[in-house]
Amino acid sequence: MNKPLKAKEAYLKALELDRNNADLWYNLAIVYIELKEPNEALKNFNHALELNPKHKLALFNSAILMQESGEVKLRPEARKRLLSYINEEPLDANGYFNLGMLAMDDKKDTEAEIWMKKAIKLQADFRSALFNLALLYSQTAKELKALPILEELLRYYPDHIKGLILKGDILMNQKKDILGAKKCFEKILEMDPSNVQGKHNLCVVYFEEKDLLKAERCLVETLALAPHEEYIQRHLNIVRDKISSSGFVEQPIFPTSKTSGVEEGDRIPAESINEIRGESRQTQIIKMSDNKSLSKSNKQLGKNRDKEPPHKTAKDIKEIEKKRVAALKRLEEIERILN
Repeated sequence: MNKPLKAKEAYLKALELDRNNADLWYNLAIVYIELKEPNEALKNFNHALELNPKHKLALFNSAILMQESGEVKLRPEARKRLLSYINEEPLDANGYFNLGMLAMDDKKDTEAEIWMKKAIKLQADFRSALFNLALLYSQTAKELKALPILEELLRYYPDHIKGLILKGDILMNQKKDILGAKKCFEKILEMDPSNVQGKHNLCVVYFEEKDLLKAERCLVETLALAPHEEYIQRHLNIVRDKISSSGFVEQPIFPTSKTSGVEEGDRIPAESINEIRGESRQTQIIKMSDNKSLSKSNKQLGKNRDKEPPHKTAKDIKEIEKKRVAALKRLEEIERILN
């Protein structure tokens, strides 16, 4: 009912009656997350784990909470808890993915690659794992290895804007495929005409094609979308200087076989992916009540995070149903005692 304060009050009363119930401590931690009190949430997760060191959801969500805090000193414990989690849930791709994200935070690129690949092996369409693996390759000078991963990502999610930006960036800067890059940026603008990065990079394509007048118009439009971005104004000035020094009225577009006839000092860099790290961490919130579990996605902290639905097998569903029946029996017993 989105009444976290009432929920907090109820769980605190419940804990007065049963302080050894790990699920109650876990649920109280979830309430504190809803109330944006991560330190209190972590304390309660820890209480749950003291009572039940194998409490899978407490292991998983406390690890993510420590990871999201940005505190380097908490990372070893977060890693330890995620390793315990995948030991309990070896078929959950989310555990491996978050280990990969943690390894990326620690600049352990080889380890991050291994974990991301394991997540993708378990869940071929894992959007966040696919994107972050491609991003990892692009950040470690393995851009050409990123391309097939991006192709796979865009096969499942053709509207993944950051994937299209990254693909266009690699095509333009590594493959020198200006036409391929242009298609990526045009597709972004079809979906989101106000996307500044996509628009700016399309302007760079025009510049690479030597269509300076079109590049100028494009940059003027981009500057109108983001008037405070200094780099757009700087690149507009470069284009105008080039037009002025060329002294031409109309500039033809070069054929695709000769797309980069611009002097090195006059080049305009494409804008690569900004603020992508951590764009897609999975925080899986599951509220527990007398061994009955209900899944609920947590609101992600920070910018541009993709949410992935938790994966449940037929066995999981059957187990949940058994717990639901058990919970109902317990409620009937409590009602009988009260009567």
